[in-house]
Amino acid sequence: SDKEIQKEEMEEYNFQALAPPIADYVVDIFEDSSGNLWFGTVDKGVAKYDGDTLTYLTMEDGLPSDAVVDILEDEYGVLWMATQNGLVRYKDGQIKTYTEADGLPHFRLSGLMIDQTGILWIASWGGVGRYDGKTFEIFDLPEPDVDLQDYEQTVDWVTEIIEDSKGKIWIARDGYGLCSFDGTNFQFLTKENGLPSNHVMDMDEDKMWGWTKEVSYGR
Repeated sequence: SDKEIQKEEMEEYNFQALAPPIADYVVDIFEDSSGNLWFGTVDKGVAKYDGDTLTYLTMEDGLPSDAVVDILEDEYGVLWMATQNGLVRYKDGQIKTYTEADGLPHFRLSGLMIDQTGILWIASWGGVGRYDGKTFEIFDLPEPDVDLQDYEQTVDWVTEIIEDSKGKIWIARDGYGLCSFDGTNFQFLTKENGLPSNHVMDMDEDKMWGWTKEVSYGR
């Protein structure tokens, strides 16, 4: 019968021949301008897939950490990687690491964004940094008036930075909600004016979607 034929075919199929997973935890996927796929992992560095071969860059190759949480490419074809121990510049097989000694706000990074003017924005566990291609600077963030519990110790953790279609910068924080920056002024969005939580983990532009520890929302 058809069922018996299907069973025989399944028994003959070698499931062990399937490719192993890239890593137990893949936290970022990025496609570069050449069509290569890059996978940031929690414990295996970054994996590159060129359509045929999967290769890895790890601490053995010069990365400062095997936890790579964000990857992007600038207009010059340089790959930037946010790791749990500094910022990596990768070009033509060469790895350069930037740390707090170079001007990063914190060694533990959480995200990257390049704005319309080419400035690299760096989200970290200690605030926001910016890089103009020559120097790093700390981008000071004002604090909204929110009630924080004693156990909320990650308010300096910037979880995400994006630029919207109008050029406004949005910054998500774990404890201070959202703030936007139009180049001159800051505006805050917290529980007091509509957020379900001040712990914002991620966001994207549509009308403006965000994800908090409790619930997603749109406005």
